[in-house]
Amino acid sequence: MFLALFYLFFYKTNQVVVDAAAMEKMQDYDILLAQGQSAHSKVVKLFNGSNDDYSHIGILIREEDKVYVLHATPDGSDSNGIRYDELQMFMDLSDVCSYTILRPQHLTDELREKLGAEISWFKAHAAPFDYDFNNHENGKLYCSELVWLVFKNAGLMDSVSFDLEKPIYPGEFLEMAGTF
Repeated sequence: MFLALFYLFFYKTNQVVVDAAAMEKMQDYDILLAQGQSAHSKVVKLFNGSNDDYSHIGILIREEDKVYVLHATPDGSDSNGIRYDELQMFMDLSDVCSYTILRPQHLTDELREKLGAEISWFKAHAAPFDYDFNNHENGKLYCSELVWLVFKNAGLMDSVSFDLEKPIYPGEFLEMAGTF
């Protein structure tokens, strides 16, 4: 048991460095699922109950020649867990060793406008990190809850997309790929 816990918390693989070619393929409102190696990431994986290894999630936004990620993390300040970081900073925060991109399908100009408005609102909104992982109270937010709220408020997901009585894990978004 000790050896398994030691392996879980101390074994690391190479961290991802995102190159220009990969960034060129990324689009506004893509969902980034990350497999992290930080202590927080490993705790999320430990409690995740499923076989996926994703421990963090965010939404990609392109500005000028850079890619940014809107996400929620305990690495923010006490009063605000919502962060808007350059892509490599996001990767570094969770010591990401692997990632997957989900691309929402059939985004009309109207839906893009709604997503942009939601992202702008959350960028300007302060909310502490939600250590309780409570999906019914949105004064505090965790990463998957933030992504779900942005897409729900823009009309791309609904309240039945997930079982809101338990935490939404990043990998659950994989099950919805192609449906939003």
